Amino acid sequence: MTRPGYAPAPDTQARRRVDDVCRHLQRAHTRPVVLVEIAAIAHMAPTSFSRFFRRTMGRTLTDYVNQLRTETACRLLATTELPVTEVAARSGYQNLSNFNRRFLELQRMRPSEYRAAHRPR
Repeated sequence: MTRPGYAPAPDTQARRRVDDVCRHLQRAHTRPVVLVEIAAIAHMAPTSFSRFFRRTMGRTLTDYVNQLRTETACRLLATTELPVTEVAARSGYQNLSNFNRRFLELQRMRPSEYRAAHRPR
């Protein structure tokens, strides 16, 4: 009998696919992410890949990319004096409103608040 929430460990091929995709996204998350291209890295159809990624990673591809982009933004906010609009663009966001929404959702503060809280003293 298995407990609720149990998921078997992904097999070697699935693990390799996820690793390949995650490595690619680490390098490319600041550019537009196109599902068809990402699915091709895993040698899967886009709809199958979306289900596979969510099942394997426990979140959607979009959620994963937003997390990577927010981490990049945090690093830029803490280490540079770039305007927030430039931080958003360099993090992969093409729309400032979307950047502000996602940043607030994931960091629970606005980008300017994050910068003030993480600025070296």
